[in-house]
Amino acid sequence: MNTNITIGPEPGASKYFYQRLADLLSFDNTRLNQILELTQYSITYSISTILLGLGMNITFPAYNDKISTWRLFGEIIVELVVLTIAVFYIRKLNQTIPFMLHISNGGLSSYKPYMTTEYQGEIALSIIFVGVQFRLVRKLALFAQRLAQILVAETAVKNELEAAIHGALETVAGDFKKAAKPQL
Repeated sequence: MNTNITIGPEPGASKYFYQRLADLLSFDNTRLNQILELTQYSITYSISTILLGLGMNITFPAYNDKISTWRLFGEIIVELVVLTIAVFYIRKLNQTIPFMLHISNGGLSSYKPYMTTEYQGEIALSIIFVGVQFRLVRKLALFAQRLAQILVAETAVKNELEAAIHGALETVAGDFKKAAKPQL
């Protein structure tokens, strides 16, 4: 049995690190096209998300703190389902737009558009979409507040019940002690 155990970098770790560092610091035609592609899709996602998001915000029921918690929960769920479907179609819509900012060296380029993982635009889409859903954000805050009140109320009832049980047990234990004492 081999008892020599060593802990340290894997073999070839420094070579791997320097290759990755060189890739990180490189700025060639491919990197330029990646940045341009990210820029284009950030812009197209931003525009489509702002327009659709604001339109949906206006379409959804207005914030009303007088409705029941169940109705509030229902409105939130319906809005989230509709928003999820909208996100699906925003992505599909933006993926129909060809890469318009492509730069090549003498007509030949090794860059393959639509391969950048950020092409799907989740970062811009999520930040903007949540930011323009004013009504939904207020409804979520109200629902969270109501849910917290319910949980606190249940905790208070639980604490009162535990205190009552504890008091009853102490009383019973005291009665047992008295009963167990020999009468002289």
